[in-house]
Amino acid sequence: MCGHSLIPEVRKTFPKVSAGDDTAVEKAEHLVNWPVDLYHANINSDAFEGQHLHIVSLSALAAVGSVQELSDGKHPIIVVAYYPEMEEIMQAKLIELVERSTIPKITLVRTNVPADMAILTLFNYAIDQLGLDAEAELEETVVRPDGTIQSVQQL
Repeated sequence: MCGHSLIPEVRKTFPKVSAGDDTAVEKAEHLVNWPVDLYHANINSDAFEGQHLHIVSLSALAAVGSVQELSDGKHPIIVVAYYPEMEEIMQAKLIELVERSTIPKITLVRTNVPADMAILTLFNYAIDQLGLDAEAELEETVVRPDGTIQSVQQL
């Protein structure tokens, strides 16, 4: 022993959710900040309603290194990895997600790698299809490979 007293760790407890109980999982508040990939996102989840949505490229998540850093641990995050063969499905999912939700702000977080430029194109296509400019505040954050912010701009 080094003579220091150890402070007991306070452990956060989460609601009990049984396997196979989709309704409980969808409603569980502690899951709201877990990143979900766009392809598997449950677009009917209450987690998106009235929330500032972060759409984050996989490379930006890797660069930043922390979900907490991206959204202050308070807002839902959808992670997007670009696969050309999945482009139409991803566009449709993004359009459907935003159409069915009351989202006041959407922030696209990306890097400047080529795949992220494709994600920007995917995002812009979905927004153009919906004409969301008047309904949701749109923002783009570009991060460098070291995780620092390169730029933030309104779209």
